Amino acid sequence: SSGFKLAMADLEIRGAGNILGGAQSGHINSVGLEMCMQMLKEEIEKMRGVILPAQINPEVKTNLSAYIPKSYIEDEKTKTSFYRKLANCVTINDVENIKKEFEDRFGRMEDSVKNLLKIAELKINMKNCKVSIIEIKDAEFIMEFHNSAASIFERLIKFINDKESSS
Repeated sequence: SSGFKLAMADLEIRGAGNILGGAQSGHINSVGLEMCMQMLKEEIEKMRGVILPAQINPEVKTNLSAYIPKSYIEDEKTKTSFYRKLANCVTINDVENIKKEFEDRFGRMEDSVKNLLKIAELKINMKNCKVSIIEIKDAEFIMEFHNSAASIFERLIKFINDKESSS
């Protein structure tokens, strides 16, 4: 498995050459190999008739500066690689590992980078809670739940009603 991951990383760094043809190779380069592999995996599962859980791509709307400035990481490829890593985080621990890597490789983080990491953590929590949008304004926020969250609310209401009727 680690050999496969190494080969995939090498393929992403050096490119696929003519194996996949020009158009596909360019598409993989712009989307990212990991994302392409994920899309392929999902399509295979659909063809097998497997019902996939709803994909929630959380969006955080805020006026916070949340980015990697050129003063922190100059190299655009390295910067893009970190953005991709953050987008692929599944757990808070994944974000913590990126934070450690930032500090080890580039030193003390600027506020915009800290904000970027906080938003990455927030997005992970949003996925777990089926929240699709959070808009943060001054001292208030607005949350929009994903359509797939309806069953959670139905179970919660049923639970509350059952508790009230048993008392």
